[in-house]
Amino acid sequence: MDNKYTHTFQNIIPIVFATDDNYFPYMAVSIQSVMENADPEQTFKIYVLCQNLSENYRQLLQKQIEAYRNFSIEYVDVSKHFENLSIRNLRYTVNSLFRLIIPYIFTTYKHVTWLDVDTICLTNIADFYHNTDEGSMLKCVKDIGVLAVIRSHAKKVGLSNYQKYFSAGVLVFNTELFRNNVKFEDMMLLEGQRDLPFADQEILNIVCENKVQYASMDWNVMCGKCEAYKNPKIIHYVWDKPWKSFFKTKRGKYFWNYAKKTPFYDIVVQQSKKKNLKDVVTLMKFLVVTFFAKLLRKNIESDN
Repeated sequence: MDNKYTHTFQNIIPIVFATDDNYFPYMAVSIQSVMENADPEQTFKIYVLCQNLSENYRQLLQKQIEAYRNFSIEYVDVSKHFENLSIRNLRYTVNSLFRLIIPYIFTTYKHVTWLDVDTICLTNIADFYHNTDEGSMLKCVKDIGVLAVIRSHAKKVGLSNYQKYFSAGVLVFNTELFRNNVKFEDMMLLEGQRDLPFADQEILNIVCENKVQYASMDWNVMCGKCEAYKNPKIIHYVWDKPWKSFFKTKRGKYFWNYAKKTPFYDIVVQQSKKKNLKDVVTLMKFLVVTFFAKLLRKNIESDN
């Protein structure tokens, strides 16, 4: 497997994202939060796994990153690794599988951090990157949201203990250990053969079961009502995407606070307004259809 996208300086902390143009502005907000809270004495490199991206977006992000001298960025075209691949679950795109290629192309990094684009980092990400268990393929956080519903599904997807289920949104890969235990091709076959509602996340849960290190819940806070939300280190907007509402909710304020510091702020605002308008139109259509359906039913009942 081609390992062109590697770096020989092991004092660099690598952080990997994946995106397309649709999610690029939100990734830029996540990156802003990472940069602002990073230790300026540490060196970081951001890698973006992608296929085709807007050159204008790339230039905007480059200007954003240049304000932080301890950060750099590189784009990694992973198209050839996912050619002619379509995933079974229509809720996801092939982009959601990109993180699975990390251990096989970043071979000179011992550990690699992965962040979903819908995350906001409120502390130094290096603290999550360090202090990893060398006997674990992944460092991760349990997914308490899915734990509530996955019990009956666990055996179906091949998990022996549903209580160990973790989120794939915030990870540290032990690249060598992962490569030595799992073949990339086997993960692709697994996706094609099984009904996996959460796609790449369930693949990682299956192949890494009993070989992961669990970090505290505050490193991947997915719920505003959980205990970890009192002092979050990373907020993960799994369901309540802030850009789908221009109104600042309690959790959404973190996203908007960082968004306004990026060159993508106006883009995010416009997209947010469009989504709000679309949601309002959809709601109005639903209410109108529901109203006339009830009216029609009453007329039928009165005729009878």
